[in-house]
Amino acid sequence: MVLFEFVLTQGSLLVGMSFYTLLERSILGSAQIRKGPNKVLVMGLVQPFMDAIKLFSKGMFMYTYTWWHLWMAAPVLSLGLYLVLFEFVLTQGSFALMNDYTLLVFIMLMGASVYFLIMGGWLSNSKFSMLGGMRAVSQAVSYELIMSFIFLLMGLVVMSYEFEEFMTSMNMYIYMFMYLLVSFLICSLAEMNRTPFDLMEGESELVSGFNVEFYSGFFALIFMAEYISIMLFSLLVSIMWFSQVVKMTAVMSFMVIIGFSSFFSLVFLFIRASYPRIRYDKLMKFSWGELLPFIMVMSLWILMVW
Repeated sequence: MVLFEFVLTQGSLLVGMSFYTLLERSILGSAQIRKGPNKVLVMGLVQPFMDAIKLFSKGMFMYTYTWWHLWMAAPVLSLGLYLVLFEFVLTQGSFALMNDYTLLVFIMLMGASVYFLIMGGWLSNSKFSMLGGMRAVSQAVSYELIMSFIFLLMGLVVMSYEFEEFMTSMNMYIYMFMYLLVSFLICSLAEMNRTPFDLMEGESELVSGFNVEFYSGFFALIFMAEYISIMLFSLLVSIMWFSQVVKMTAVMSFMVIIGFSSFFSLVFLFIRASYPRIRYDKLMKFSWGELLPFIMVMSLWILMVW
């Protein structure tokens, strides 16, 4: 029964992710005053599945100068990690651990995504891929540090490092720290490699980025992991900052969480349609010179007051 629920959840997640890509392409088409996908069957609703068939049916070949076993494993492990993280949040970690530190375990697992980025860049044996991998790792590490601070601060506010406590706690002081929500959204954009922080890819500088040598289904798996990460962070924001709304409504709590998650998923899409990509040096300066000191000062204030 547990296995069936796991498979059903992951299957539903993948189907939802495919329609999310269709929604993004439609929103980008409207923002750029052009038509989005609208030709495949009814209103282009089957377009994501046709794209999947096209990508996964392309030919396979092995590069001579790559460690192709590990190279092929990088996108597979990246997608698998985000699927596990999504299941971890949905079940509050109950399928893996029954303790009070599931949030800390989540931080640890999230940090493992960096290894798959450097694997994809380094094992491709390409200078462009290697530079893209180094850029991706430095960006991810910089903003994961800030995100970890935010997680720990939210745990202090709720007085627990357990996901379930965010759903059951009636600590209304959490709304005093809505500035952490803005900081978390910024870090999420950098972690997900989304505009305006999509510096892991640079067509004018790195041909594509750490994924320049990937093709066929491996290329599709990288972007599947990216879109599932968007859905994951949207769910995290809903649980950590807006679970009190669920407690106050006391009806259809699951639908309220889904509603907030859908809203923030749309926010990420509208941000991509509205803002250009910033320069890499400004990205790193903003992380280490502005956002991190701000979060550390706020952490000190919370520790002194709380």
